[in-house]
Amino acid sequence: MVCKDKFMRSHILLSHFFGSFFNAIVCGLLCDLWGRKPTLIVGIVLLIVPNVIRPWIPQLLLVAICEFLNATGSNLSYVVPFTMVTELVDPAHRVLASFTIYMAYCIGCYVLLVYAYFIRDWETLILVVSVPVTICLFVIAFVPESPRWLLLKGRTKEAMKIFKRTAKFNKTKIDFNPADISVKEGKMISFAAGFKIMFKSKPMMGRFFILIINWFAISLIYYGISMNTGDLGGNVYVNYAISTTAETVAVILCFFADKLPRKKIYCTAMIVGGTACLCTIFTSMYTSEALHLVTIGLAMIGKLGVTTAFFIIYLITSECFPTVIRASMLGLCSSGARIGSMSSSYIGKLGVLINTKFGTALPLIIFGSVGTFAGILSLLLPETRNTELPKTFEEALYIESNTEDQSSDSSESNIAMVSVKDE
Repeated sequence: MVCKDKFMRSHILLSHFFGSFFNAIVCGLLCDLWGRKPTLIVGIVLLIVPNVIRPWIPQLLLVAICEFLNATGSNLSYVVPFTMVTELVDPAHRVLASFTIYMAYCIGCYVLLVYAYFIRDWETLILVVSVPVTICLFVIAFVPESPRWLLLKGRTKEAMKIFKRTAKFNKTKIDFNPADISVKEGKMISFAAGFKIMFKSKPMMGRFFILIINWFAISLIYYGISMNTGDLGGNVYVNYAISTTAETVAVILCFFADKLPRKKIYCTAMIVGGTACLCTIFTSMYTSEALHLVTIGLAMIGKLGVTTAFFIIYLITSECFPTVIRASMLGLCSSGARIGSMSSSYIGKLGVLINTKFGTALPLIIFGSVGTFAGILSLLLPETRNTELPKTFEEALYIESNTEDQSSDSSESNIAMVSVKDE
């Protein structure tokens, strides 16, 4: 449909990333208002319907709308399960939960590669890949709502049913009575008041700008390489397989590197990935086309580095802000990432405008420069590993010393916890 105009493909991708941007703003709100499970169902439906009708849509505008809806559903279908899984486990197992979700994504990429290799007709391919998603819509009926969300909404009986079912599956017993569960709320400050304090604090605003720049850089590089592997030379299927393998290796490395300081791992990953992308200027301009695999290899090192950073920045961002604005700041920072992904589709096509060896390397040079700069900038962030999630702005400012459970009587606190009454 758009083979004769490669930039039209970038326009369609832009609508996809606009969907991701929209999702970053509304996802948290929908999860908190409707619950995790209903929001997930909406996400799956938005994945299925646009895919099923797209092969019969001739107008590019309608295709762009379908891409927007599909991107919204895709992000909901990833972020909501991630939230549900992390809410079901204790802090010591959250990295394992994140690892499981990300590995499922990597396996899905390999399955897509196999489908795409044997099904060269895109209309058939898009219908085939919709089948597993449709199955998920039926499987979700057996997935429980988040007990934490139910408790915070006062729906104790429903939460207890899930606890009992889980205890039965794990062959254990619940040693407390449903009537003993209560939800305690500390002294709250309003959402608007939290942002007012945030914008008046220079250290917190500095932290926010550093994070949003890093989110932008990560997304720019990640999607720039992922969406333009076919422009690196060689076989597009081989390139995609190498790209997915680099991503899988990065996730595994993150899992085993959990004992190391997060900031150092993050900074190293960004600088190594950025430097690898910058080095493609030499392999593209000063070597023969027969060595295009070297360029691809360097690009994949960049992909490995930025995937490692993607895995870690979710944790760092969540741990840098107090409870009252944590979800909102995570959404704002990820909105910066969507701006990066929107830009990536056009930067990745600069080689089409500059049809030279330098043009092939130019997108990777831009990706590498931005990534290296962001990595160096991240050194100004606090180290958050083994720290308690900050409940107040004061705790957030001094988070590196907040390594134990601390209670605060500050009027800026926003505490919500579930407890069991003492008998």
